[in-house]
Amino acid sequence: MLLPGAGVSPPAAFAAACVTADNATYRHSFDGAAGGARVTAVRPLCAGQKQTFSLISYTTTSASFAYPQFIYDSDRATVDAAHPTVHLAVMVPPCYYQVDLVFGSSLFNEVVNADSNYANLKLGAPYGVGSRSDGPYGGDADGTTPCLPKPAITYRNACDGTFTATLTNDATANVDAVFIVAGQRVHVQPGQAVRAQRRSGSLSIRDNTFTTHIASWERPASCGSPPPGSPPAGPLPSSAATDGPTSLPPPGSSVPALDPTYDSGAPLDTGATSTSPAAAAPAGASGGSNSLIITLGVALILAGLVILVRVLRTCRRP
Repeated sequence: MLLPGAGVSPPAAFAAACVTADNATYRHSFDGAAGGARVTAVRPLCAGQKQTFSLISYTTTSASFAYPQFIYDSDRATVDAAHPTVHLAVMVPPCYYQVDLVFGSSLFNEVVNADSNYANLKLGAPYGVGSRSDGPYGGDADGTTPCLPKPAITYRNACDGTFTATLTNDATANVDAVFIVAGQRVHVQPGQAVRAQRRSGSLSIRDNTFTTHIASWERPASCGSPPPGSPPAGPLPSSAATDGPTSLPPPGSSVPALDPTYDSGAPLDTGATSTSPAAAAPAGASGGSNSLIITLGVALILAGLVILVRVLRTCRRP
């Protein structure tokens, strides 16, 4: 005779207790000022089920919620059958900030209106998706000073059709400059510089002053005339403010890598680096051009001497 409950094996009992991601509920802790959060599933998720959570920090314009906001840091973590609890952590700007804890993995680089402020996706919201987690409201705005990043970009063109962009942040800035390049964030601390290695084509960079910089290769004057059939040079580097939020791609999507890489931050040589985003300095010019000019000059001088000797001999004849 079977005892009550003896016919239910432990695996079957666990399967009955687990839930799908759509039906799962959670409890969480959240500390916006510290940039930390913890999320735990109330009941375990069934095998193959998962739910991603994101923690995002922004620089903003007020100690209370305000637009616009520019992304500063982010973290993602996924609850599944093997990971019922996850921890998330981000850097918080040392100035006016916004920190959000949200359901999902789709993040906004810029929060500029109600369409990009995550609304009820924030954990602890009184209604909607966010209400599925019990804990403090997953949105925090605070800070004591305005955010004053001072990003700038300079470009150095080479004769081989490539150029290098140097991303800088002035030493008087009070927060990191953040650049969005090919879907990736690049942080530059005050008084530092980060150099993008050589690349061809065009380059578009967005910074946390809400400015877009667009650059294409320009042939330096020292390279001489372009060979026949060469494509025309692209437009001068420029900067322009654009409206509307941009979003980060979800994990696993195809994102072009920085081309090819970025060097690590280095002290900014303010005496040698222009602060004008449109400045383009020649580089990579070949020494062969100067040698050719010198050779031609010597040849012309010798030819002139030969002609002068012949004229003098003609004048001496009776």
